[in-house]
Amino acid sequence: MRVFLVVCLFLLSISLFSEEVKKIKVSVMDLKAEIGVDERVVNLLYEVILSEFQKYSNLSIISKTDITSMIQHEAQKEILGCNEDSCMAEIGGALGVDKIVLGNVGQIGNSFIITLKLADVKNAMVENRVSKTITMDENKLVPLVKILANELFNSFKQFRTEPLEDLSLDDNKGKKESSPSKIFTWITLGTSVVLFGIGGYFYLDANSIQDDLNSGKYAGEDIEKTAQEDYESSVLMKQVFLSLGAVTLIGSGILFFFEGEGSKPESKSSFKISPVITSDNFFVFTSFSF
Repeated sequence: MRVFLVVCLFLLSISLFSEEVKKIKVSVMDLKAEIGVDERVVNLLYEVILSEFQKYSNLSIISKTDITSMIQHEAQKEILGCNEDSCMAEIGGALGVDKIVLGNVGQIGNSFIITLKLADVKNAMVENRVSKTITMDENKLVPLVKILANELFNSFKQFRTEPLEDLSLDDNKGKKESSPSKIFTWITLGTSVVLFGIGGYFYLDANSIQDDLNSGKYAGEDIEKTAQEDYESSVLMKQVFLSLGAVTLIGSGILFFFEGEGSKPESKSSFKISPVITSDNFFVFTSFSF
């Protein structure tokens, strides 16, 4: 009985091992450069695709160089003239592969378009097809083909030996959007605080002088006249600085509103200011809502 169990475990381990090492043979055919695309650039993109495919442990990649060494010159001519999926499947069968990757890089107007497709040799059918179009910028071609290569073998992502790169075709990704109006908002708001502080100082100074005048502290006509002039000067400065503070505060509210509308079209934030001015006092009621 023990011998039987040992034999079963041995056979099971062999089976599991054989499943682990079994790889899918994939032939990556040459990328086709369509009209308007430099063939040298396409050749470099082909190498990028190969490097991405080789990061999948379950794939055995056969490149165009390998194919060249496997077939004769006349057969190569036939492959170059073969465009149909069924034809490529026949060639894949002759090469002894399970799948074939086909692709092309073209130009449409001011855009690049790259298409990759994965053909199943056994069933003579396209298993997966991926395609993307970007603005004509060669700097975006490498990240684009990497994205497409991994999308093509998305069903095998658990076999990838390296984590996927954080690739993006957006030039503004990772860059903070500049917002001059926000900077001006904080500058204006800070200025209004300073102005209100100065106005508050003159407000307290005017009240102090007025209290002294009312208490008869300044005896003598000249001294009382000087104190009265100081009081009027403090009142004037109070009104000037508090008014400027109110204006800058309102300005910061306007900037805040436009900055919020520009960056968040659907934002319902608001900033309200309600100034109240009397002959002796100045109040500002503000309210924020987000």
